[in-house]
Amino acid sequence: MIRLASMGIPPTPRRRRILTVVQALSTGGTERVAATYAIATAAMGFESAILGIYGGGILEAALQAGGVQVWSGADAIAPLCLQSEQEPWDLIHSHNGGQFDPYSDWLIGRLKGGTTRVVQTNVFARADYGPLPDPIDFELLISQSGAWKWSRWVRSAARRRPHGVFPYLVAEQRFRPPQAGERQSAREHFQLSSTAPVVGRIGQPSDSKWDRRILDVFRLIQQRLPDCQLLLVGCPPGISAEIDTLPAPLRAAIQVFPASSDDRTLQAAYWAMDLFLHLSQIGESFGLVLVEAAQSGLPIVTGSTPLKDNSQGEVVRILAAGRSAASVEAIAAHAIDQLRSSSLEQDRNAIASQARLAYGIESNQHLLKQWIDLLIETGDPVALAHLLQNQQASHPCWRRSDPEQWRRQALADLSPPGRLLFRLLHQPWLYRLFRSWRERPYIRQQRRRIDILLLS
Repeated sequence: MIRLASMGIPPTPRRRRILTVVQALSTGGTERVAATYAIATAAMGFESAILGIYGGGILEAALQAGGVQVWSGADAIAPLCLQSEQEPWDLIHSHNGGQFDPYSDWLIGRLKGGTTRVVQTNVFARADYGPLPDPIDFELLISQSGAWKWSRWVRSAARRRPHGVFPYLVAEQRFRPPQAGERQSAREHFQLSSTAPVVGRIGQPSDSKWDRRILDVFRLIQQRLPDCQLLLVGCPPGISAEIDTLPAPLRAAIQVFPASSDDRTLQAAYWAMDLFLHLSQIGESFGLVLVEAAQSGLPIVTGSTPLKDNSQGEVVRILAAGRSAASVEAIAAHAIDQLRSSSLEQDRNAIASQARLAYGIESNQHLLKQWIDLLIETGDPVALAHLLQNQQASHPCWRRSDPEQWRRQALADLSPPGRLLFRLLHQPWLYRLFRSWRERPYIRQQRRRIDILLLS
């Protein structure tokens, strides 16, 4: 065999290999971010692949066009495991809720080679109480408030793996502020007045992701701004039914449209609004819809949910795009102040610029590549934790986030009984007991899935 080095020719360096793992390749927020990262790493020069554990979906075409090798569904598991044994991955990046998932842990363990490092983006900041050791080397949280919760719930040194915060990044060109004539066309499409102030909300029709109090907030806004209108895209049937029972003048000021996954329809809906009014019963682990609204140039008022996921206030603060409040009265007051602002139109481009700087993949992909390179080259999760701390502290937008400020604000938004419940919810023993009770059927189902795979 001729050795290139002996001829003075350096061997071609092997491309680093990264496998992204996600539940499916559908249009959920977690799936879209996973796809964005997979495409970005391919553009950086890595050999990038993605696995949709439970199946493919609408994202497959964009992934393949972006140079990403796509694996999806049960039929892909065996050949992917075989390929991983023959040519190990340098990095596996798993996107999930963080809770113990016997099937995902088993699968990642099969895919992990001797030098492979595994990073888990823990979307919901859930503590993992599964058997140790597990295949995860580093815990990646997507908000400082999520990291605070995770650190409260994971008090055992054995489970407190190296961790850090790296927020979601999104495609910068997907949404933008309206240009001349586009806002008027959008309002005509959604049957809205061309001159009245419009507040709105976009989402998927899940009861828990909406809050019927949005109607109470709008009622208070209308008392001060009688010509104001409300645009709802994707609200659940329960809220639609309640709208039908409202007094006729209030009902006439509300336009309801079905959920859409079409970017042109979503963009037009954002363009039709003057303010994004966000209320969710279960809060947000991050809130991609808030970033989309800001990319479209909209100021935001969001409801605080201290006893649930509550990263939405942090995201709005990082975006410098609006306010967060807990009560209906405070939310309405902030919305009215924003709508009366003389600089409302001029602020649109500034808000969109901040959204790109804070969460745009193109503006921040050097930070993504920085931590990927560090972990692959050194294999040192502790060094990665230090790097992410430095990135947070030096970033012009991310450094606005203060977990201690978040905790104080969360407590201030609660009544005395609510503060007691907040403290109880963040006791590790009580949280673990609750999770064990709630997730037992799911864990049994996942273990059966492993048994079936092993038998086949």
